[in-house]
Amino acid sequence: MIAIKELVYYVPEQRVSIQDLKQELALTDEDVFVHTTFLGQKMVAYDPNLPLLSLLQGAMDQLRPQLANYRITHLLYTHTVGCNQAPLQPLLQQLVQHYALDGCNAMAITQGSCAAGLMALKYAETLLAEAADDEAIIILCGDRSFGSWRKQPGTAITADGAAAALVTKHGQQRRVLSTHMAIDSRFHMGFSDPKVLELFRQDSLDRLKQFVVDSIAASGYQLSDLTLILPPITNKSSWKTVANHLGIERQKIYVENVPKIGHCFTADNFINYCTATAEGKIQAGDLCLLLSTGTGFFYTAVLIQH
Repeated sequence: MIAIKELVYYVPEQRVSIQDLKQELALTDEDVFVHTTFLGQKMVAYDPNLPLLSLLQGAMDQLRPQLANYRITHLLYTHTVGCNQAPLQPLLQQLVQHYALDGCNAMAITQGSCAAGLMALKYAETLLAEAADDEAIIILCGDRSFGSWRKQPGTAITADGAAAALVTKHGQQRRVLSTHMAIDSRFHMGFSDPKVLELFRQDSLDRLKQFVVDSIAASGYQLSDLTLILPPITNKSSWKTVANHLGIERQKIYVENVPKIGHCFTADNFINYCTATAEGKIQAGDLCLLLSTGTGFFYTAVLIQH
């Protein structure tokens, strides 16, 4: 059973209010009202002068003390933005060289969109199945918010953020009990067609509920056993609706970072895990479900015992 030996995140200190982004993102007064009032978004972490490499290094630097204890076989870099702000292969090579990851196989995972971060844990589970005890994998998640990616109308305002996880074959803390993925290919072209969007709205909550229940049941647990669900940092309104549909207390879905950070693409779930732990909301032995969705339409879930 794989485990997350170390989990860290980095977001720039600079914050910008939704109101101050009105002109830059061409938001109407109604857009600002919806995002700040109904969706619960206030500030986003955003530094226009921060290069993508520096953003990723902000997370990787915190892992550095642990790297000498393991032989790193793979660096799995997850990102949502297909057209990154830096050429992908040189970026990965720079990371491998900078952190002296000799012999490391570096690759990118992006096909799952914002769900790719949790997908990487599924891949790590497979890659470590026959690995030696001293081998480990780094999952690095991070995107810069730029261009048309800066806003998802009616859903979220995106932010700059990165997270890094050191994944080992065994461990006593943050044990990965199960990983699950599902694809609803009816929506592989997105939701630009109003008829497709309406079809999605008809049964998306039922499908998500069944996916969550099945993901937990695979390890012999049920919803009532969970301490927290750690979702993407999108908006409060959507996850309030999900909580009601699941029949659980709203406090069981962690949304505290929505007004403070913004949607950090594939890094969201890991950022939430870190901050919820720091706030004392996750204790030793607690069960947490990391839950994400991605355009396409992807569902991913990881059940972790802290």
